[in-house]
Amino acid sequence: MKCRFGLGLLLLLSALLVGPASGLDSDRQVLAFPAEIEIIDQPGCAATTIFVQPEKATGHLPRVYVAQHAPGQSMLPPWKGAARVFLSKGLLAWVTGGDSGVALSFPDQPVPPSLAPFNLKKAPMIGLAVYGEHAPIPAERLQQLLSTDRCTGSRR
Repeated sequence: MKCRFGLGLLLLLSALLVGPASGLDSDRQVLAFPAEIEIIDQPGCAATTIFVQPEKATGHLPRVYVAQHAPGQSMLPPWKGAARVFLSKGLLAWVTGGDSGVALSFPDQPVPPSLAPFNLKKAPMIGLAVYGEHAPIPAERLQQLLSTDRCTGSRR
């Protein structure tokens, strides 16, 4: 009887100790691929649009990300060029020539440790919309998403 009680207690303590540790996400899975990107500032709606055109060999579809920023936060400056793109839960980052880049992430999501070697400027976001993740974006919709005036005027 004592042996069963001791074994049960040991199993319970093991579960309590291992449970929280296994829930730690010390290095989330990060997807990385080369792409051409275009950063479009959308000050009228406190957002930044990021058009990602992966290299064909990656097999990834072109995507448009719209990162929503908190009012008063600085937007990212417009830019276009080649980059290495990193995607993870709550993170969109890119590194351009060398080891410098930008990491858009939610305030409660730390940058994964695997990206520590890069000099990433952190840019917080409060929302992220993704277009083209599972199906190609129709040309007309792509044109709307990449418009620099899509957040101005009475258009919704």
